[in-house]
Amino acid sequence: MHPVRKVNQQYIMQAGTIHGIADGTIFALYNDRAVVSTQSPVATSTASKPKPFSTNLVPLPDSPQFDISDQAYGLLIRPGKEEHLRIHIEVDEKLKRIFKALSDETQVDDPEHSTFMLVDKEAAEFEHRL
Repeated sequence: MHPVRKVNQQYIMQAGTIHGIADGTIFALYNDRAVVSTQSPVATSTASKPKPFSTNLVPLPDSPQFDISDQAYGLLIRPGKEEHLRIHIEVDEKLKRIFKALSDETQVDDPEHSTFMLVDKEAAEFEHRL
């Protein structure tokens, strides 16, 4: 479960692509994390344009109106479209093992397995600097 807050009329969840959240992921929203196993969710929402550490949640059309006074919690109920995590690492001899591990990781062709993609600095979501 991930904390959700209302910021400027938007529902923002404190989790993102680094946590495996992709566009279209569906979340059940609860006012209290302790009631997940005993109560129905107060609303459902979908992830929209997740960033590395946060995600905008959009209420589903058939979901009841929901307002967060302090904090709510989002529970993943259906994964969205998986994407690669785009990272940039400066080429450096000291980082050779990291490049090898990332290369091995990106060779996995399994839709259930998150992968990394090494990209140019401008296209990266994360960058390692020396």
